[in-house]
Amino acid sequence: MCRWTIRLTTILSISAFTVVCTRFLLIIHKDSEKIYLYIMTKKKPTYEELAEKVRLLEEEIKKSRKVQDALKESEDKFRTLTDSTPVAVFLYQNDRWIFVNRAAQEMTGYSEGELIAKQFWEVVHPDFVELVRDRGEKRQRGDTDIGRYEIKIIRKDGSEKWVNVTGASTTIGKKIAGVVSLIDIDYYKHAEAALKASEDKFRSLFDNAVEGVFQTTLKGRLLEANKAWARMFRYPSVEDALKEITDITHQLYVDPADRTKALYLLKKKGYINNYECRMYRKDKTIFWAIVNARMAALPDGAPCIQGFIANINKRKLAEEVLRESEERFRLLVENAPDGIFVQTNGQFAYVNNAAVRMFGTQTSAAMIGQPVLDRMHPDYLDIVRERIRCLNVDRKAVPVVEQKYLRLDGTPFDVEVSAVPILYDDEQGALVFFRDISDRKRAEEERERLLAELKEALAKVKVLSGFLPICAWCKKIRDDRGYWNQIETYIKEHSEAEFSHSICPECMEKLKKDRR
Repeated sequence: MCRWTIRLTTILSISAFTVVCTRFLLIIHKDSEKIYLYIMTKKKPTYEELAEKVRLLEEEIKKSRKVQDALKESEDKFRTLTDSTPVAVFLYQNDRWIFVNRAAQEMTGYSEGELIAKQFWEVVHPDFVELVRDRGEKRQRGDTDIGRYEIKIIRKDGSEKWVNVTGASTTIGKKIAGVVSLIDIDYYKHAEAALKASEDKFRSLFDNAVEGVFQTTLKGRLLEANKAWARMFRYPSVEDALKEITDITHQLYVDPADRTKALYLLKKKGYINNYECRMYRKDKTIFWAIVNARMAALPDGAPCIQGFIANINKRKLAEEVLRESEERFRLLVENAPDGIFVQTNGQFAYVNNAAVRMFGTQTSAAMIGQPVLDRMHPDYLDIVRERIRCLNVDRKAVPVVEQKYLRLDGTPFDVEVSAVPILYDDEQGALVFFRDISDRKRAEEERERLLAELKEALAKVKVLSGFLPICAWCKKIRDDRGYWNQIETYIKEHSEAEFSHSICPECMEKLKKDRR
Protein backbone atom coordinates (compact mmCIF):
# COMPACT_ATOMS: atom_id res chain seq x y z
CA MET A 1 0.00 0.00 0.00
CA CYS A 2 1.28 3.50 -0.94
CA ARG A 3 0.92 6.29 1.54
CA TRP A 4 0.61 9.95 0.10
CA THR A 5 -0.77 13.31 0.99
CA ILE A 6 -2.09 15.95 -1.49
CA ARG A 7 -3.07 19.44 -0.30
CA LEU A 8 -6.52 20.68 -1.36
CA THR A 9 -5.03 23.97 -2.50
CA THR A 10 -2.68 22.06 -4.77
CA ILE A 11 -5.55 20.13 -6.28
CA LEU A 12 -7.55 23.30 -6.85
CA SER A 13 -4.62 24.99 -8.57
CA ILE A 14 -4.06 22.35 -11.28
CA SER A 15 -6.19 21.04 -14.11
CA ALA A 16 -5.28 17.32 -13.76
CA PHE A 17 -3.21 15.09 -11.53
CA THR A 18 -2.36 11.38 -11.85
CA VAL A 19 -1.02 9.08 -9.12
CA VAL A 20 0.12 5.59 -10.06
CA CYS A 21 0.65 3.05 -7.25
CA THR A 22 1.12 -0.67 -7.13
CA ARG A 23 -2.39 -1.36 -5.95
CA PHE A 24 -4.49 1.48 -7.56
CA LEU A 25 -4.47 4.26 -10.09
CA LEU A 26 -5.73 7.70 -8.89
CA ILE A 27 -6.62 10.25 -11.56
CA ILE A 28 -7.75 13.71 -10.47
CA HIS A 29 -9.22 16.13 -13.07
CA LYS A 30 -10.58 19.65 -12.39
CA ASP A 31 -12.59 21.68 -14.82
CA SER A 32 -14.20 25.09 -14.26
CA GLU A 33 -16.74 23.80 -11.75
CA LYS A 34 -16.02 20.15 -10.79
CA ILE A 35 -13.16 17.96 -9.53
CA TYR A 36 -13.14 14.41 -10.88
CA LEU A 37 -11.29 11.52 -9.10
CA TYR A 38 -10.67 8.28 -10.98
CA ILE A 39 -9.47 5.33 -8.77
CA MET A 40 -8.60 2.03 -10.37
CA THR A 41 -7.77 -0.74 -7.87
CA LYS A 42 -9.02 -4.07 -9.26
CA LYS A 43 -5.88 -5.02 -11.08
CA LYS A 44 -2.66 -3.68 -12.33
CA PRO A 45 -3.36 -1.89 -15.63
CA THR A 46 -1.57 -2.83 -18.74
CA TYR A 47 0.47 -0.36 -20.70
CA GLU A 48 -2.17 -0.20 -23.38
CA GLU A 49 -4.91 0.43 -20.81
CA LEU A 50 -2.84 3.10 -19.16
CA ALA A 51 -2.11 4.78 -22.52
CA GLU A 52 -5.84 4.77 -23.41
CA LYS A 53 -6.68 6.36 -20.06
CA VAL A 54 -4.04 9.03 -20.59
CA ARG A 55 -5.44 9.73 -24.09
CA LEU A 56 -8.94 10.10 -22.72
CA LEU A 57 -7.63 12.33 -20.00
CA GLU A 58 -5.85 14.55 -22.52
CA GLU A 59 -9.07 14.89 -24.50
CA GLU A 60 -10.91 15.91 -21.37
CA ILE A 61 -8.19 18.44 -20.62
CA LYS A 62 -8.51 19.87 -24.15
CA LYS A 63 -12.28 20.12 -23.79
CA SER A 64 -11.86 21.81 -20.41
CA ARG A 65 -9.43 24.31 -21.87
CA LYS A 66 -11.84 25.10 -24.70
CA VAL A 67 -14.61 25.68 -22.21
CA GLN A 68 -12.35 27.91 -20.15
CA ASP A 69 -11.25 29.84 -23.24
CA ALA A 70 -14.86 30.25 -24.34
CA LEU A 71 -15.82 31.40 -20.88
CA LYS A 72 -12.96 33.90 -20.79
CA GLU A 73 -13.88 35.10 -24.28
CA SER A 74 -17.48 35.51 -23.17
CA GLU A 75 -16.39 37.38 -20.06
CA ASP A 76 -14.16 39.65 -22.15
CA LYS A 77 -17.01 40.35 -24.57
CA PHE A 78 -19.36 41.10 -21.69
CA ARG A 79 -16.78 43.42 -20.11
CA THR A 80 -16.10 45.15 -23.44
CA LEU A 81 -19.81 45.52 -24.14
CA THR A 82 -20.70 46.85 -20.72
CA ASP A 83 -17.72 49.23 -20.59
CA SER A 84 -18.47 50.65 -24.03
CA THR A 85 -22.17 51.27 -23.43
CA PRO A 86 -23.26 54.65 -21.99
CA VAL A 87 -25.84 52.83 -19.91
CA ALA A 88 -24.83 52.07 -16.32
CA VAL A 89 -24.98 48.31 -15.66
CA PHE A 90 -25.04 46.77 -12.17
CA LEU A 91 -25.12 43.14 -11.03
CA TYR A 92 -26.16 42.37 -7.48
CA GLN A 93 -26.65 39.28 -5.42
CA ASN A 94 -28.24 39.21 -2.02
CA ASP A 95 -27.71 42.81 -0.92
CA ARG A 96 -24.34 43.55 -2.55
CA TRP A 97 -23.13 44.74 -5.91
CA ILE A 98 -20.98 42.07 -7.56
CA PHE A 99 -20.30 43.88 -10.83
CA VAL A 100 -20.46 47.47 -12.12
CA ASN A 101 -19.39 48.80 -15.50
CA ARG A 102 -17.47 51.98 -16.30
CA ALA A 103 -20.64 53.99 -17.01
CA ALA A 104 -21.95 53.07 -13.55
CA GLN A 105 -18.76 54.42 -11.99
CA GLU A 106 -19.00 57.65 -14.00
CA MET A 107 -22.70 58.06 -13.19
CA THR A 108 -22.27 57.61 -9.43
CA GLY A 109 -18.79 59.11 -9.05
CA TYR A 110 -17.62 56.02 -7.13
CA SER A 111 -14.85 53.63 -8.17
CA GLU A 112 -15.56 49.95 -8.84
CA GLY A 113 -14.10 48.94 -5.49
CA GLU A 114 -16.14 51.53 -3.60
CA LEU A 115 -19.36 50.35 -5.24
CA ILE A 116 -18.63 46.64 -4.70
CA ALA A 117 -18.23 47.42 -0.98
CA LYS A 118 -21.72 48.98 -0.80
CA GLN A 119 -25.17 47.52 -0.41
CA PHE A 120 -27.12 48.03 -3.61
CA TRP A 121 -29.50 50.62 -2.13
CA GLU A 122 -26.82 52.82 -0.57
CA VAL A 123 -26.50 55.01 -3.69
CA VAL A 124 -30.28 55.52 -3.85
CA HIS A 125 -31.97 58.73 -2.70
CA PRO A 126 -33.72 58.24 0.68
CA ASP A 127 -37.10 58.91 -0.95
CA PHE A 128 -36.68 55.81 -3.13
CA VAL A 129 -34.75 53.35 -0.90
CA GLU A 130 -37.81 51.35 0.17
CA LEU A 131 -38.99 51.02 -3.42
CA VAL A 132 -35.57 49.89 -4.69
CA ARG A 133 -35.04 47.32 -1.90
CA ASP A 134 -38.49 45.84 -2.44
CA ARG A 135 -38.05 45.48 -6.20
CA GLY A 136 -34.47 44.22 -5.84
CA GLU A 137 -35.57 41.45 -3.50
CA LYS A 138 -38.46 40.54 -5.82
CA ARG A 139 -36.07 40.12 -8.76
CA GLN A 140 -33.89 37.77 -6.71
CA ARG A 141 -37.01 35.72 -6.00
CA GLY A 142 -37.59 35.43 -9.75
CA ASP A 143 -40.29 38.09 -10.18
CA THR A 144 -40.26 39.16 -13.85
CA ASP A 145 -43.22 41.55 -13.78
CA ILE A 146 -41.26 44.59 -12.60
CA GLY A 147 -41.29 47.27 -15.28
CA ARG A 148 -39.33 50.47 -15.79
CA TYR A 149 -39.40 53.15 -13.15
CA GLU A 150 -37.65 56.42 -12.31
CA ILE A 151 -35.68 57.19 -9.17
CA LYS A 152 -33.06 59.59 -7.89
CA ILE A 153 -29.57 58.51 -6.85
CA ILE A 154 -27.03 60.28 -4.66
CA ARG A 155 -23.63 60.69 -6.28
CA LYS A 156 -20.38 60.58 -4.33
CA ASP A 157 -20.18 64.41 -4.32
CA GLY A 158 -23.66 64.60 -2.75
CA SER A 159 -25.45 65.80 -5.89
CA GLU A 160 -28.71 64.22 -6.98
CA LYS A 161 -29.42 62.66 -10.35
CA TRP A 162 -32.58 61.29 -11.93
CA VAL A 163 -32.21 57.85 -13.61
CA ASN A 164 -34.48 55.44 -15.43
CA VAL A 165 -34.21 51.88 -14.05
CA THR A 166 -34.69 48.66 -16.02
CA GLY A 167 -34.09 45.33 -14.29
CA ALA A 168 -34.03 41.58 -14.89
CA SER A 169 -33.02 38.36 -13.14
CA THR A 170 -30.16 35.99 -13.98
CA THR A 171 -28.31 33.05 -12.41
CA ILE A 172 -24.74 33.31 -11.18
CA GLY A 173 -23.15 30.36 -9.35
CA LYS A 174 -26.49 28.53 -9.25
CA LYS A 175 -27.97 31.53 -7.39
CA ILE A 176 -30.43 34.08 -8.70
CA ALA A 177 -28.92 37.54 -9.12
CA GLY A 178 -30.33 40.84 -10.25
CA VAL A 179 -29.10 42.92 -13.17
CA VAL A 180 -30.19 46.53 -13.57
CA SER A 181 -29.40 49.20 -16.12
CA LEU A 182 -29.61 52.90 -15.29
CA ILE A 183 -30.09 55.60 -17.93
CA ASP A 184 -29.29 59.19 -17.00
CA ILE A 185 -32.51 61.22 -17.45
CA ASP A 186 -31.46 64.16 -15.29
CA TYR A 187 -31.42 66.53 -18.26
CA TYR A 188 -34.82 65.34 -19.43
CA LYS A 189 -36.30 65.62 -15.94
CA HIS A 190 -35.01 69.17 -15.61
CA ALA A 191 -36.21 69.92 -19.14
CA GLU A 192 -39.55 68.37 -18.25
CA ALA A 193 -39.74 70.48 -15.10
CA ALA A 194 -38.78 73.58 -17.09
CA LEU A 195 -41.34 72.71 -19.75
CA LYS A 196 -44.02 72.21 -17.11
CA ALA A 197 -43.07 75.51 -15.48
CA SER A 198 -43.17 77.17 -18.88
CA GLU A 199 -46.54 75.60 -19.65
CA ASP A 200 -47.86 76.65 -16.24
CA LYS A 201 -46.56 80.16 -16.86
CA PHE A 202 -48.08 80.22 -20.33
CA ARG A 203 -51.37 78.92 -19.00
CA SER A 204 -51.32 81.55 -16.27
CA LEU A 205 -50.59 84.27 -18.81
CA PHE A 206 -53.21 82.82 -21.14
CA ASP A 207 -55.89 82.69 -18.47
CA ASN A 208 -55.04 86.02 -16.86
CA ALA A 209 -54.18 88.08 -19.93
CA VAL A 210 -55.93 91.43 -20.16
CA GLU A 211 -56.45 90.93 -23.89
CA GLY A 212 -58.60 88.19 -25.33
CA VAL A 213 -56.62 85.21 -26.64
CA PHE A 214 -58.20 82.85 -29.14
CA GLN A 215 -57.64 79.95 -31.52
CA THR A 216 -60.01 79.21 -34.39
CA THR A 217 -60.25 77.01 -37.46
CA LEU A 218 -60.14 78.59 -40.89
CA LYS A 219 -63.82 77.75 -41.30
CA GLY A 220 -64.66 79.85 -38.25
CA ARG A 221 -65.09 77.48 -35.31
CA LEU A 222 -63.77 78.69 -31.96
CA LEU A 223 -61.29 76.11 -30.62
CA GLU A 224 -59.86 77.87 -27.57
CA ALA A 225 -60.22 81.17 -25.73
CA ASN A 226 -59.22 82.68 -22.42
CA LYS A 227 -61.32 84.29 -19.69
CA ALA A 228 -60.69 87.81 -20.96
CA TRP A 229 -62.10 86.80 -24.35
CA ALA A 230 -65.23 85.38 -22.71
CA ARG A 231 -65.71 88.55 -20.65
CA MET A 232 -65.16 90.75 -23.70
CA PHE A 233 -67.91 88.96 -25.63
CA ARG A 234 -70.08 88.63 -22.48
CA TYR A 235 -70.21 84.85 -22.35
CA PRO A 236 -70.70 83.29 -18.88
CA SER A 237 -67.62 81.11 -19.36
CA VAL A 238 -65.11 79.94 -21.93
CA GLU A 239 -66.88 76.59 -22.09
CA ASP A 240 -70.17 78.26 -23.05
CA ALA A 241 -68.44 80.21 -25.80
CA LEU A 242 -66.76 77.09 -27.20
CA LYS A 243 -70.10 75.30 -27.33
CA GLU A 244 -72.09 78.12 -28.91
CA ILE A 245 -69.69 79.67 -31.42
CA THR A 246 -69.48 77.57 -34.55
CA ASP A 247 -69.51 80.30 -37.22
CA ILE A 248 -67.39 83.30 -36.26
CA THR A 249 -68.04 85.08 -39.55
CA HIS A 250 -71.76 85.53 -38.87
CA GLN A 251 -71.92 85.18 -35.09
CA LEU A 252 -69.20 87.70 -34.18
CA TYR A 253 -68.50 90.00 -37.13
CA VAL A 254 -70.93 92.86 -37.67
CA ASP A 255 -69.78 93.00 -41.28
CA PRO A 256 -68.94 89.47 -42.54
CA ALA A 257 -66.74 91.10 -45.20
CA ASP A 258 -64.31 92.08 -42.42
CA ARG A 259 -63.76 88.39 -41.62
CA THR A 260 -63.34 87.56 -45.31
CA LYS A 261 -60.74 90.31 -45.71
CA ALA A 262 -58.88 89.25 -42.55
CA LEU A 263 -58.79 85.63 -43.73
CA TYR A 264 -57.46 86.72 -47.13
CA LEU A 265 -54.64 88.72 -45.51
CA LEU A 266 -53.79 85.84 -43.16
CA LYS A 267 -53.48 83.38 -46.03
CA LYS A 268 -51.47 85.85 -48.10
CA LYS A 269 -49.03 87.20 -45.47
CA GLY A 270 -49.39 84.70 -42.65
CA TYR A 271 -50.39 87.39 -40.14
CA ILE A 272 -52.47 90.53 -39.58
CA ASN A 273 -51.54 93.45 -37.32
CA ASN A 274 -53.86 96.04 -35.76
CA TYR A 275 -56.84 94.95 -37.83
CA GLU A 276 -59.85 97.03 -36.70
CA CYS A 277 -63.44 95.90 -37.07
CA ARG A 278 -66.77 95.89 -35.30
CA MET A 279 -67.86 92.83 -33.32
CA TYR A 280 -71.08 91.46 -31.84
CA ARG A 281 -71.25 90.50 -28.18
CA LYS A 282 -73.44 87.60 -27.06
CA ASP A 283 -76.28 90.07 -26.40
CA LYS A 284 -75.82 91.53 -29.93
CA THR A 285 -74.44 94.84 -28.67
CA ILE A 286 -71.63 96.16 -30.86
CA PHE A 287 -68.11 97.21 -29.97
CA TRP A 288 -64.95 98.14 -31.84
CA ALA A 289 -62.11 95.60 -31.65
CA ILE A 290 -58.50 95.41 -32.79
CA VAL A 291 -57.12 92.01 -33.85
CA ASN A 292 -53.55 90.71 -34.14
CA ALA A 293 -53.34 87.15 -35.43
CA ARG A 294 -51.16 84.65 -37.29
CA MET A 295 -51.49 81.36 -39.10
CA ALA A 296 -50.53 78.29 -37.04
CA ALA A 297 -51.01 74.52 -37.06
CA LEU A 298 -52.87 72.12 -34.80
CA PRO A 299 -51.15 68.96 -33.46
CA ASP A 300 -52.61 66.97 -36.36
CA GLY A 301 -51.15 69.46 -38.85
CA ALA A 302 -54.44 71.16 -39.73
CA PRO A 303 -54.12 74.96 -40.18
CA CYS A 304 -55.62 77.28 -37.58
CA ILE A 305 -55.60 80.92 -36.53
CA GLN A 306 -54.13 82.13 -33.23
CA GLY A 307 -54.31 85.69 -32.03
CA PHE A 308 -55.20 88.47 -29.63
CA ILE A 309 -58.20 90.74 -29.59
CA ALA A 310 -58.77 93.94 -27.59
CA ASN A 311 -61.76 96.20 -27.04
CA ILE A 312 -60.99 99.67 -28.43
CA ASN A 313 -64.45 101.15 -27.98
CA LYS A 314 -63.19 103.89 -25.64
CA ARG A 315 -60.37 104.76 -28.02
CA LYS A 316 -62.76 104.92 -30.95
CA LEU A 317 -65.12 107.17 -29.02
CA ALA A 318 -62.19 109.37 -28.00
CA GLU A 319 -61.02 109.49 -31.61
CA GLU A 320 -64.50 110.49 -32.71
CA VAL A 321 -64.65 113.25 -30.09
CA LEU A 322 -61.17 114.35 -31.11
CA ARG A 323 -62.14 114.31 -34.78
CA GLU A 324 -65.19 116.43 -34.06
CA SER A 325 -63.10 118.77 -31.93
CA GLU A 326 -60.46 119.02 -34.63
CA GLU A 327 -63.16 119.69 -37.20
CA ARG A 328 -64.59 122.51 -35.09
CA PHE A 329 -61.09 123.86 -34.52
CA ARG A 330 -60.33 123.63 -38.23
CA LEU A 331 -63.50 125.53 -39.11
CA LEU A 332 -62.72 128.12 -36.46
CA VAL A 333 -59.15 128.55 -37.66
CA GLU A 334 -60.02 128.52 -41.35
CA ASN A 335 -62.64 131.23 -40.87
CA ALA A 336 -60.84 133.30 -38.25
CA PRO A 337 -60.43 137.01 -39.18
CA ASP A 338 -56.83 136.98 -37.98
CA GLY A 339 -54.00 135.30 -39.80
CA ILE A 340 -52.89 131.94 -38.34
CA PHE A 341 -50.04 129.73 -39.47
CA VAL A 342 -48.00 126.82 -38.12
CA GLN A 343 -44.22 126.72 -38.47
CA THR A 344 -42.07 123.60 -38.05
CA ASN A 345 -38.33 123.58 -38.61
CA GLY A 346 -38.56 127.25 -39.58
CA GLN A 347 -40.99 126.56 -42.46
CA PHE A 348 -44.68 127.13 -43.07
CA ALA A 349 -46.54 123.89 -42.32
CA TYR A 350 -50.08 125.34 -42.34
CA VAL A 351 -51.62 128.68 -43.36
CA ASN A 352 -55.27 129.67 -42.83
CA ASN A 353 -57.44 131.63 -45.29
CA ALA A 354 -56.92 135.00 -43.59
CA ALA A 355 -53.16 134.55 -43.69
CA VAL A 356 -53.35 133.60 -47.37
CA ARG A 357 -55.15 136.88 -48.10
CA MET A 358 -52.75 138.93 -45.95
CA PHE A 359 -49.68 137.48 -47.64
CA GLY A 360 -51.20 138.29 -51.01
CA THR A 361 -51.53 134.82 -52.52
CA GLN A 362 -54.41 132.75 -53.82
CA THR A 363 -53.86 129.42 -52.00
CA SER A 364 -51.88 128.14 -49.03
CA ALA A 365 -49.97 125.73 -51.32
CA ALA A 366 -47.78 128.62 -52.48
CA MET A 367 -46.50 129.04 -48.92
CA ILE A 368 -46.35 125.52 -47.46
CA GLY A 369 -42.73 124.44 -47.09
CA GLN A 370 -41.37 127.95 -47.65
CA PRO A 371 -39.01 129.54 -45.05
CA VAL A 372 -40.84 131.70 -42.52
CA LEU A 373 -38.00 134.24 -42.49
CA ASP A 374 -38.68 135.02 -46.17
CA ARG A 375 -41.90 136.72 -45.06
CA MET A 376 -40.25 138.73 -42.29
CA HIS A 377 -39.11 142.35 -42.75
CA PRO A 378 -35.31 142.62 -42.66
CA ASP A 379 -35.50 145.07 -39.74
CA TYR A 380 -37.03 142.35 -37.55
CA LEU A 381 -35.04 139.23 -38.56
CA ASP A 382 -32.96 139.07 -35.36
CA ILE A 383 -36.07 139.42 -33.21
CA VAL A 384 -37.90 136.73 -35.20
CA ARG A 385 -34.97 134.28 -34.98
CA GLU A 386 -34.86 134.63 -31.22
CA ARG A 387 -38.63 134.12 -30.95
CA ILE A 388 -38.43 130.97 -33.11
CA ARG A 389 -35.66 129.63 -30.86
CA CYS A 390 -37.78 130.21 -27.75
CA LEU A 391 -40.71 128.42 -29.40
CA ASN A 392 -38.89 125.46 -30.95
CA VAL A 393 -36.09 124.88 -28.46
CA ASP A 394 -37.21 126.30 -25.10
CA ARG A 395 -40.85 125.42 -25.83
CA LYS A 396 -42.03 128.71 -24.36
CA ALA A 397 -44.79 131.01 -25.59
CA VAL A 398 -43.72 134.44 -26.83
CA PRO A 399 -45.64 137.66 -26.00
CA VAL A 400 -47.47 139.99 -28.39
CA VAL A 401 -45.18 142.29 -30.36
CA GLU A 402 -45.54 144.64 -33.31
CA GLN A 403 -43.42 144.07 -36.38
CA LYS A 404 -43.60 144.05 -40.16
CA TYR A 405 -44.31 141.13 -42.52
CA LEU A 406 -43.75 141.02 -46.26
CA ARG A 407 -46.34 140.01 -48.80
CA LEU A 408 -45.27 137.69 -51.60
CA ASP A 409 -44.76 140.77 -53.84
CA GLY A 410 -42.43 142.28 -51.21
CA THR A 411 -44.87 144.88 -49.93
CA PRO A 412 -44.46 145.39 -46.15
CA PHE A 413 -47.42 145.58 -43.79
CA ASP A 414 -47.68 146.09 -40.06
CA VAL A 415 -48.75 143.19 -37.86
CA GLU A 416 -49.31 142.36 -34.23
CA VAL A 417 -47.91 138.85 -33.51
CA SER A 418 -48.09 136.23 -30.73
CA ALA A 419 -47.21 132.50 -30.75
CA VAL A 420 -47.30 129.33 -28.65
CA PRO A 421 -45.35 126.05 -29.07
CA ILE A 422 -47.28 123.01 -30.37
CA LEU A 423 -46.68 119.48 -31.67
CA TYR A 424 -47.77 119.31 -35.31
CA ASP A 425 -47.60 116.03 -37.24
CA ASP A 426 -45.24 114.65 -34.58
CA GLU A 427 -42.84 117.59 -35.05
CA GLN A 428 -42.03 120.43 -32.67
CA GLY A 429 -43.38 123.69 -33.97
CA ALA A 430 -45.33 126.85 -33.16
CA LEU A 431 -48.84 128.17 -33.69
CA VAL A 432 -48.57 131.83 -34.74
CA PHE A 433 -51.40 134.40 -34.60
CA PHE A 434 -51.02 137.73 -36.38
CA ARG A 435 -53.27 140.66 -37.20
CA ASP A 436 -52.85 143.27 -39.92
CA ILE A 437 -52.69 146.60 -38.08
CA SER A 438 -51.81 148.78 -41.08
CA ASP A 439 -55.11 150.73 -40.87
CA ARG A 440 -54.70 151.19 -37.16
CA LYS A 441 -51.14 152.37 -37.63
CA ARG A 442 -52.28 154.90 -40.27
CA ALA A 443 -55.07 156.09 -37.97
CA GLU A 444 -52.59 156.49 -35.15
CA GLU A 445 -50.24 158.41 -37.41
CA GLU A 446 -53.15 160.69 -38.52
CA ARG A 447 -54.14 161.28 -34.93
CA GLU A 448 -50.58 162.13 -34.04
CA ARG A 449 -50.45 164.58 -36.93
CA LEU A 450 -53.67 166.29 -35.84
CA LEU A 451 -52.52 166.46 -32.27
CA ALA A 452 -49.27 168.04 -33.36
CA GLU A 453 -51.13 170.62 -35.42
CA LEU A 454 -53.46 171.42 -32.52
CA LYS A 455 -50.54 171.83 -30.19
CA GLU A 456 -48.91 174.14 -32.65
CA ALA A 457 -52.13 176.25 -32.93
CA LEU A 458 -52.61 176.41 -29.20
CA ALA A 459 -49.07 177.55 -28.80
CA LYS A 460 -49.92 180.66 -30.85
CA VAL A 461 -53.04 181.58 -28.85
CA LYS A 462 -52.59 184.14 -25.99
CA VAL A 463 -54.94 183.36 -23.15
CA LEU A 464 -56.43 186.06 -20.88
CA SER A 465 -56.75 184.90 -17.32
CA GLY A 466 -57.16 186.30 -13.82
CA PHE A 467 -59.29 189.31 -12.58
CA LEU A 468 -59.60 192.37 -14.89
CA PRO A 469 -60.50 195.71 -13.14
CA ILE A 470 -63.11 197.42 -15.41
CA CYS A 471 -65.03 200.66 -14.95
CA ALA A 472 -68.70 199.95 -14.35
CA TRP A 473 -69.66 203.15 -16.20
CA CYS A 474 -67.34 203.67 -19.15
CA LYS A 475 -66.08 200.08 -19.37
CA LYS A 476 -62.38 201.00 -19.40
CA ILE A 477 -59.86 198.47 -18.07
CA ARG A 478 -56.97 199.32 -15.79
CA ASP A 479 -53.70 197.76 -16.86
CA ASP A 480 -50.82 196.51 -14.73
CA ARG A 481 -49.27 200.03 -14.72
CA GLY A 482 -52.45 201.64 -13.34
CA TYR A 483 -53.57 203.34 -16.56
CA TRP A 484 -57.15 203.11 -17.78
CA ASN A 485 -57.49 201.92 -21.38
CA GLN A 486 -60.34 201.29 -23.74
CA ILE A 487 -61.41 197.66 -23.53
CA GLU A 488 -60.64 196.98 -27.19
CA THR A 489 -57.18 198.43 -26.76
CA TYR A 490 -56.44 196.15 -23.78
CA ILE A 491 -57.66 192.97 -25.48
CA LYS A 492 -55.79 193.82 -28.68
CA GLU A 493 -52.54 194.18 -26.71
CA HIS A 494 -53.04 190.95 -24.73
CA SER A 495 -54.37 188.63 -27.48
CA GLU A 496 -54.38 188.04 -31.19
CA ALA A 497 -57.89 189.41 -31.53
CA GLU A 498 -58.59 192.35 -33.89
CA PHE A 499 -61.53 194.71 -33.55
CA SER A 500 -63.82 196.24 -36.17
CA HIS A 501 -66.18 198.99 -34.98
CA SER A 502 -69.94 199.03 -35.49
CA ILE A 503 -73.08 199.99 -33.50
CA CYS A 504 -75.68 197.69 -32.06
CA PRO A 505 -79.40 198.30 -32.71
CA GLU A 506 -80.10 199.45 -29.16
CA CYS A 507 -77.41 202.09 -29.31
CA MET A 508 -78.63 203.13 -32.73
CA GLU A 509 -82.12 203.87 -31.38
CA LYS A 510 -80.70 205.72 -28.46
CA LEU A 511 -78.49 207.77 -30.75
CA LYS A 512 -81.46 208.62 -32.92
CA LYS A 513 -83.46 209.79 -29.92
CA ASP A 514 -80.64 211.99 -28.74
CA ARG A 515 -80.40 213.68 -32.13
CA ARG A 516 -84.08 214.53 -32.11
